[in-house]
Amino acid sequence: MFREFFRFEVSYWLRGWMVYIFLAVIALLFGVAAGSDAISIAGVGGNMLRNSPYSVAMWYAGASLITAFMAAAIYDSSASRDFANKMSDILFSKPLSKWGFLLGRFSGATLIALLPAMGIGIGILLAQLFNGSDAERWGPSRFWHHWQPFLVFVIPNTLVFGALVFAVASVTRNTLYSFLSLLVVLVLYGATQGIAGQLDYESVAAWTDPFGSAPFEQATKYWTVNDKNTRSIPMTPLLIGNRILWLGIAALIFWIAGKRFRFETAAGATKQEKRTAAMVESGFPGVVRSQESASDGVVSPTAQQTHWWTQFRSTLASDLSSVIFSKTFIIILGFTLINVGFSLALGSAALFGSSSFPVTYNVVEQVSGSLLILPLALITYFTGVLVWRDRDSRFHEILGATPTPNSVFTASRWISMLILLFSVLLLGVGIGVFYQWTQGFYRFQLGVYFQELIGITGMGLVFLMVVSFLAHTFAPNKYVGYALFVLFVILNGRIWSLLRWETLLFRFGSLPSHTYSDMFGIAPFRPGLLAFGAYWGLVSVVLIWLSSAIMHRGVPKRLRERFGIFFNEMSLKNIAVPAMFACAALGMAGWLAYNTMILNRLVGSGTRELIQADYEKTYSSLDRIAQPKIQSIQYKIDIFPETRNVTMHAVQSIANKSDQPIERFYLNVTPDLDTQITIPRAKLEKDDERLMMRTYVIDPPMQPGETIEMEYTLKTKTRGIENEVSNTQVVQNGTFFNNAIAPSFGYDESRRIALPRRRKSYGLEPVDPLPELQRDCDANCKIHYISQDADWVSVETVISTSDDQIAVAPGSLVEEWKEGNRNYYRYRVDHPSLNFYSFISARYEVERGKVGDVDTEVYYHKDHAWNVPKMSKAIADTIEYCTREFGPYKHKQARIIEFPRVGTFAQAFPGTMPYSESIGFIANLEKPDDIDMVTYIVAHEMGHQWWAHQVIGAKVQGATLLSETLAQYTALMVMRKTYGDDMMHKFFRYEMDRYLRSRGSEQLKERPLMNVELNQGYIHYQKGGLALYYLAEMIGEQRINAALKQIIEQYAYQGPPYPNAYALVDRLREQT
Repeated sequence: MFREFFRFEVSYWLRGWMVYIFLAVIALLFGVAAGSDAISIAGVGGNMLRNSPYSVAMWYAGASLITAFMAAAIYDSSASRDFANKMSDILFSKPLSKWGFLLGRFSGATLIALLPAMGIGIGILLAQLFNGSDAERWGPSRFWHHWQPFLVFVIPNTLVFGALVFAVASVTRNTLYSFLSLLVVLVLYGATQGIAGQLDYESVAAWTDPFGSAPFEQATKYWTVNDKNTRSIPMTPLLIGNRILWLGIAALIFWIAGKRFRFETAAGATKQEKRTAAMVESGFPGVVRSQESASDGVVSPTAQQTHWWTQFRSTLASDLSSVIFSKTFIIILGFTLINVGFSLALGSAALFGSSSFPVTYNVVEQVSGSLLILPLALITYFTGVLVWRDRDSRFHEILGATPTPNSVFTASRWISMLILLFSVLLLGVGIGVFYQWTQGFYRFQLGVYFQELIGITGMGLVFLMVVSFLAHTFAPNKYVGYALFVLFVILNGRIWSLLRWETLLFRFGSLPSHTYSDMFGIAPFRPGLLAFGAYWGLVSVVLIWLSSAIMHRGVPKRLRERFGIFFNEMSLKNIAVPAMFACAALGMAGWLAYNTMILNRLVGSGTRELIQADYEKTYSSLDRIAQPKIQSIQYKIDIFPETRNVTMHAVQSIANKSDQPIERFYLNVTPDLDTQITIPRAKLEKDDERLMMRTYVIDPPMQPGETIEMEYTLKTKTRGIENEVSNTQVVQNGTFFNNAIAPSFGYDESRRIALPRRRKSYGLEPVDPLPELQRDCDANCKIHYISQDADWVSVETVISTSDDQIAVAPGSLVEEWKEGNRNYYRYRVDHPSLNFYSFISARYEVERGKVGDVDTEVYYHKDHAWNVPKMSKAIADTIEYCTREFGPYKHKQARIIEFPRVGTFAQAFPGTMPYSESIGFIANLEKPDDIDMVTYIVAHEMGHQWWAHQVIGAKVQGATLLSETLAQYTALMVMRKTYGDDMMHKFFRYEMDRYLRSRGSEQLKERPLMNVELNQGYIHYQKGGLALYYLAEMIGEQRINAALKQIIEQYAYQGPPYPNAYALVDRLREQT
């Protein structure tokens, strides 16, 4: 018996087209992913070989999320096909073996469900075949590298969700319930992914992950790039245990289903038959009764409209009740409650396992992230239900004969779906508010909930709903409609990146990305959101009208026939309104194209990279040509928050510090800024607008030792609508920019393409990011790594802003005044410093204090005062520690300044440290065992006032050892004095984990700490801090501090040649 059902099942599927389409889709998707950098699946990339054992394993593991739905369709059909086709009445009258029947069907479905996953290997092999020019990115193809993950991930995962879907479909004989059971697995998987990155919950995630990716990722999280390129899947006890556990759960589910399965059909009328009878009995909405609508054969327009209104209300009531009171909708609401609640309960881990206060924007992001799959499921399923409802009920022919216009049914379906959709979103709002209340947080900000969840998220989902309805309108049946919609969602999210079409004008329903901040709301992003929302809204109206005009109605007709009927019945009256919307959409498209491509130049990622390559090819020969050095700068800056514009005027003294005359100045300018430069005796020889380089001839040449003054004026050009907001530095409240926008001298190495494989594609030779570290300093030590056109600079700034904001620049506040409706401030840096300055403007509250002769200030948003006292104390503690151990603080003030969460970092400028609202100001440190990330970050940035702003490393390998590593050491010592060694050991657990994880994503190659490159943060932060802390425990903190004090005494504010890593290493050796 088993054999017959198994053979029939396999034969049935192999005769159809679905499994081959699934196989082709998977092969295409993973072939493109393996052969292109534009698409990333399962986090594979970097320096890993495209077909490395790790990459292949991750692709097979990640594919489970995609193939789950394909397999579910196969298992569900195998389990319920007999009931849907009424074959069960005949089949169950025969003497059958229950387990032979079930196991035969299940085994056959399993064999077929495994076939699409074979497309992964096919796609990878094809990608390797057609990417011969990129051969170095590929390793040898080995059968075991595919077969092992197929055994470990694909087969067990297919059996797990296959057993669940098959069991539910066999017992309930309801397709919906079988797919909802799969949703349960996906929700569980999402929950495990949410806790997998938290050190305290790793083992929980490893056991509860139904797909097995969590234990695999834990087993390989510390692998280096070489490990990932050479080692196969490690069969750890956790991974083996996870696979056995979930296979056991699958077997248990299947056994329970088998015990409950009966060879019997449902007694009495089916659900569809009952529904049809009820419709006939009550009078199906849309059936026109002649005695109500006609008199003497003539229908008045008023009577007709009244009748249509009555029909619409009746249809709406029927549609709405069929979905809103359905078990499906109730189950989806239940999933929403559980999934969102579980996500909020777990929380979003901040740095070092601590948490944040449940500010509304954080809660909204958590709710939105955990909620999204459920509205998508609702849209996917219920649009199909509503479109095909009359046909499923076998009432379509009667309905097709009525004179009720299509618009009545379209409006009814749309309103029903909108009510469903926004019910789920409103539930998300309610859960979020309730969560905040349970946490004792009562600043609910309902406007933010409605703006983000109901407004922006809801808008995007409505646009998807348009596509779903249209897909079912074009499809010949419900299931093809589902497939078309899912295919569109996948392609719309991937194809444009692959084609490198970055304009949103073709990416249906896409809105510009945005970030909410408590400081400015969404003000910088609002125009673009409204404009693109209006554009896609107009397009959606046209598509809704189209789906209504050719909707399925009456006797089934092909799409061509429905279009034929539409064109035959088309009249000016019928198309006037949609034509107006179509014209409006085209006009809006033209206006947006002008705004996003002409008024605001849209430069794609490919174009930007090409500009980088051409810049290097054209100007790299200027690398060693002498250029002037900046000596002093006087800034006059006007910030206009309301229009998001800035004007910067600067007069700077420049000197020729070389031993040869300078005949030409080469100045890099910032794109999209109006830049005017005035230099005495200089004539503009070339203005390379594309590569953003200007060449000036100096006549007569600038002689060695000569000093001249140059002026420049920069103006931002914030105007119109952008495809994506490019300048988030200048905003309505919380402007934060630095002097990197100013013109700079000489060839700028930071503009080079860094990744070797990308350099090769443009014909560029491999280069090291920094010159090699050498004990005997050569020309490379004549410049430091922050700026090549300045050493130590004197700066004075006059800065103005609107009368409701405070403007802050580096240095002591010399004076402030008011002119008209603007506030003015004059700042002067107390000691010549690096040419690295920030300028900030916002509506601030200020916490002031004093440490000796130093004024401490914390500028913060009025609703973010929680950790301000802790920040003030951290400033004071760090100044006291560093002054005592290393040397004096050289400024008269020390400021922490909050800036919006468009950036998630803190940064040190001379005496001024901007600090993002999202990484410290909202940190919740109420638990006594929480790691105090606020003190740690403040102490690190304050440490930079010695390590970088007094001693700066030469622009060679190991440069950041003298800044980032020593600032890290300073922060660790301040933390140790405050919290003791036990807290530090907990802290180092996270630091060690981060260091070891980061090694596996290295884009270049891991350097020794002494030779660290600029962007190898995991080395100069985590590894460097751990190494120095361990050394302090070995030889004593005082010995290390004595060495560091010697470095300050010898190199503080020293000009070229600048110190390199040997300066630190040699002095540490002297202390050991």
